[in-house]
Amino acid sequence: RLARKAQDRKTAAEEQQRLFEWCVYQVDIALEQYPLIYFVILAAVVFIWVCLGGLAWWTIAKLGLKKGTIMGIGITGRGLTFPNAMWAAWSCMVSGSNHTKEVHLPGRLVAVVVALGGLVSYSVMTGTISATIKSRMERLRSTHASRVLEANHVVIAGTNAHLLPLLKQLSDSHGFAIKDRRASGTQAVLLLNDKDSDDTEASVRSLVAQGQLPRLRVMSRRGNLASSSSYSNVAAQKASKIIVLANDDKGYEADAQAMSSLLALKSTIGGSGDPEEGPDMVIEVS
Repeated sequence: RLARKAQDRKTAAEEQQRLFEWCVYQVDIALEQYPLIYFVILAAVVFIWVCLGGLAWWTIAKLGLKKGTIMGIGITGRGLTFPNAMWAAWSCMVSGSNHTKEVHLPGRLVAVVVALGGLVSYSVMTGTISATIKSRMERLRSTHASRVLEANHVVIAGTNAHLLPLLKQLSDSHGFAIKDRRASGTQAVLLLNDKDSDDTEASVRSLVAQGQLPRLRVMSRRGNLASSSSYSNVAAQKASKIIVLANDDKGYEADAQAMSSLLALKSTIGGSGDPEEGPDMVIEVS
């Protein structure tokens, strides 16, 4: 019988664990598909916390443990109604200094707990807003969400080990053009990639921080290198130069991809005017 009870307890614990994992999974999926649920959950938590804080204020007032006004905001403890108790809890959450005005121990305990809840809530809200803004900025960097409004810029499609030396050469070349009075200001360079390029962008930012690209203004976008819409969204038809770098990871397939990029470019540039008057194009092949 003892072995059977132990087995039953083990089975019940496993079922609870599976139920917990299923609930966590469902919440994770919901948050991934509907990011605004973060704010809904936060609002619900704040409301529940205010209700609990209001209930605590109302309870200590009913028990006669609260004397005078609550936190000096004009709400008296004697004859305290539940709506006024909720308002006191809300005031304690939104103003970090209100809880320091309590003079009695029961009120201080409630005020400190409610104020801590407010700090946590605002911390979560700040983090959620920051994450939302970051996600929005990542979407804006996609070519399908942010159209480039540049002219006479350089478009570099793809990335490989030649990218950083190429940027340095472009910076030096633009410097010579400025000395010869053939150009002025900085040269806009747009990097177009069809995959996650955080490492490449970090390397470019490092070069910029070190002052090795003083004459370039480098931007990044993401899109399909074989799609004409990607090149149209980065204003390839208005560029002065377009450079397509081969993908080192795919061997001979890189040449086929380069040809696909060339066809997409021809479609984009040819649809906007005479191809002979379009930008200079350089296609890297193996």
